[in-house]
Amino acid sequence: MICEGRRAPDTSSTTRTSVHTWRPIEDLPDGHVRLASGQLATLRAAWQSRRRELEGSAALERFVQRMVRQWSIQTGLIERL
Repeated sequence: MICEGRRAPDTSSTTRTSVHTWRPIEDLPDGHVRLASGQLATLRAAWQSRRRELEGSAALERFVQRMVRQWSIQTGLIERL
């Protein structure tokens, strides 16, 4: 598959072309848990607390809608690669 690269802000209209060779998705390596940030547990707790505070609010509904939209856009971009 040939993909056109994005133009860097400091360059002219030139584009870079790269070749991607497909290969199947590989399983996570042994010990993959150690690759996670130590801050994830703290962030998770903060999110859960905030979500409980916002439960049933318009603000939470808007946030979830924006998040779903962003995921949909990202998924669509990945599928077209």
